[in-house]
Amino acid sequence: MIRFQILSFERPPDWDCYGGEPITSDACRSAVAVLEELLREVPGVPEPRVSPSASGAVSLYWRAAGQHFTLAVYSSARLGCTRKGTGESASEVACTKQTAVRHLTRMFATTNLSDPDAEQRDAAPVAG
Repeated sequence: MIRFQILSFERPPDWDCYGGEPITSDACRSAVAVLEELLREVPGVPEPRVSPSASGAVSLYWRAAGQHFTLAVYSSARLGCTRKGTGESASEVACTKQTAVRHLTRMFATTNLSDPDAEQRDAAPVAG
């Protein structure tokens, strides 16, 4: 299901009426491939929230134990990572799939996996 959602994110230039960058079919296909690899390689990592980004990427977002991690997939060759802990500011930096694996492994290794409700609580929408 999430695969089809991601593949539906292809967008033309200015898709958001605020100058949003186009989201290409390559970005969508790459996001699916990267996500499938991450889900295989990182034990216990749940499916992320996914969304189109005005920067032209497909965003994959995880939250657990006060940590936030976003992987922006622009193409098969270009990824951006944003990591934020409680009380920290965050900005996107270029990264690799291996960097994402390391961040997610650290995030979900510290999650209380003995508490079956922890993942559900962490996935709850943030009030804005």
